[in-house]
Amino acid sequence: MIGRNSFNRISSLIRKWEGALWLAGAVGVVLIGGILSGWFWDKLGGDTESFSTTLRNVALVIGGVAAILLAVWRSRVSERQATIAQYQAETAQQSLMNERYQRGAEMLGSEVPSVRLGGIYALERLAVEHPNQYHIQIMRLFCAFVRLPTKDQSLEVGQAAIEPALLGIRQDVEAIMEAIGSRARSRIDIERKEDFRLDLRGANLHEAQLLDADLSNAMFHHSNLSSVNFANTDLTYSFLSYADLSRAQFRDVNFTRTRLSFTNLSGAMLQDADLPRTDFSNAKLVGTNFLGANLSGANFQDAKAANARLELANLSGARFLRADLSGARLMG
Repeated sequence: MIGRNSFNRISSLIRKWEGALWLAGAVGVVLIGGILSGWFWDKLGGDTESFSTTLRNVALVIGGVAAILLAVWRSRVSERQATIAQYQAETAQQSLMNERYQRGAEMLGSEVPSVRLGGIYALERLAVEHPNQYHIQIMRLFCAFVRLPTKDQSLEVGQAAIEPALLGIRQDVEAIMEAIGSRARSRIDIERKEDFRLDLRGANLHEAQLLDADLSNAMFHHSNLSSVNFANTDLTYSFLSYADLSRAQFRDVNFTRTRLSFTNLSGAMLQDADLPRTDFSNAKLVGTNFLGANLSGANFQDAKAANARLELANLSGARFLRADLSGARLMG
């Protein structure tokens, strides 16, 4: 896209060279006419037929030079008009995109749920259509909204006394998490190129359905993820330390290099999970279901794993220094 400075530079060059070209053309026509007149001067005094032929030839040469100059001038004018038209079209398109972004952000701040949802879908569409320009900043906006949602005027007065963390995930927050989790691989590659991480620290996603989502490289420190369904979710390189994951369900989840230290996983369902070398140090694992899970090389140092279900689990090389395994089931 041509910036304003580049456009001004191009226009200045066109104006500068156009004047020089016309000056050179005018001088050239005069010189050519003079040279040809001198060349054929001896013939100008001859018979009428020879004189007419000479004049015609001179006129043809001068006319040809003038035609070339005219063609060059038209080419310059067309080039300038095309450049101006392209710049105006790109400027109009950029203005339209900026307007769409600003309008979507304003809708996201509305207290009316339906308006917020409209803003979410509008911003998501903009991020899909123009990922290089808007994907990162829209993801930042979405993450900020999840961490601190706009006040919802549709909430009933009777719910005001209920702990917000127990109300469950809001519809608008769930829509944003679906948009985040379903982003295409090409947009995730942009995030990695820009070293961008999803910042969802302290978010309340209680009872969310995060199915088939890509939440790799996400930060969930101190987030409420209790009773969340993470089926078929990618959590590689994610930070879940200090998060509340009690009663969460993890079926076919990718935990490669996921950090789970100081996490509350009490009552969580990790049956048949693949968790080699995972760090569970200082985690709360009371009643956690690890039935048939691969926990080889996992670190359970200082973990509270009372009544945890570890039947048929692969615990080869696992470390349990100062871990509380009272009541844990270790059959098989």
